[in-house]
Amino acid sequence: ARRWFAPFAVTLALVGSGLGVSACSSDRPDAGKEYTLTFALEAGSGPVVLRDIGADKERRYGQAQLASTGELAGEPVDIELLCIINYLDGNGPFDGFWTFTAANGDQLVLEYHGRAEQRDGVGYLSGSMKVLGGTGQYVGVVGNGTAVGSRDGTFGAKSVINYTLTLVLDRSEEHTSE
Repeated sequence: ARRWFAPFAVTLALVGSGLGVSACSSDRPDAGKEYTLTFALEAGSGPVVLRDIGADKERRYGQAQLASTGELAGEPVDIELLCIINYLDGNGPFDGFWTFTAANGDQLVLEYHGRAEQRDGVGYLSGSMKVLGGTGQYVGVVGNGTAVGSRDGTFGAKSVINYTLTLVLDRSEEHTSE
């Protein structure tokens, strides 16, 4: 039942949204495998609660759930990003969680921390990720990575964020023989 990581035939295709996803991998001795996932998420795909405060409403804070569907290692998955933002004029920190859920309910979860910068009408996002844990076939997966993204305009209900995730994943030693 732990066949997910052995091949991790990294194919992630967003279905339903019409957005293409490319992924590739390369072996790196002693560091697991590196996977690059490129895709887009629309902020209107889940609940978005944002508040603007300040004399010119320059401070934006709140939370959002961004979601899509795709395919991971030949299996359909739901892709979800839960995030909390605290921006001043489009710049500031964010925190969140990426969740990849297989059709059978197995989940791989990564925590996510970073910063947004607003320049010339474009929001640039960069952050780091670390595997928080998993269930089922994802139990024992360890690793970390980076995320970079961009969006036109400020973050809000109509934002589309283009992401590239680079992950280095492995199975913890206690789960390698399963």
